Amino acid sequence: MLNRCSLTSVKEGVGLITRWHLMNLPVRFRDRQNVQLRVENIVVGWPQPVVAGFAVRRHGRAAFLPWSEGVLVTHYGVIADSIHLLCRPPEAMWQPGEELRSRWRGTPVDDGDGRRVGFVRDLVLDETSRRVAALMVSRGLMHDVWSGALFASWKEVQFLADGRIKWARGGQTS
Repeated sequence: MLNRCSLTSVKEGVGLITRWHLMNLPVRFRDRQNVQLRVENIVVGWPQPVVAGFAVRRHGRAAFLPWSEGVLVTHYGVIADSIHLLCRPPEAMWQPGEELRSRWRGTPVDDGDGRRVGFVRDLVLDETSRRVAALMVSRGLMHDVWSGALFASWKEVQFLADGRIKWARGGQTS
């Protein structure tokens, strides 16, 4: 039986990593050497830009590993002090429009005039503070291959009630 989770506050930091790099990393536990899980998704506070933890699956059931004291994230995997840190996913994690989101990929991004710029492709995370630093915005496969994806600083975006994201600069380069 998994416990209910509570989320913790974080400090500001400087190292950056994309969400893509964290996907499928192994999750190991110091107290159970034989148990190994994989990161299925990153759970982000929305619109508060804090990574709450990791969605994992254990025995076919969804579980949640909060990114808190006792959890170390490296380039080789996630290491937790105890398997007892696993808990049931917070209810809000699966409810659209609530405080936590695990499904944000494909969210439309519009410019200040309401024109579509693209869709959220990935998140750029600050490893130290666990905050989202930027959104990677895709304008479509060919456009991304030709000129690259856009990066919208978290400070430049606004979340609209209908689920879209408004980006003040809207892909303008300065």
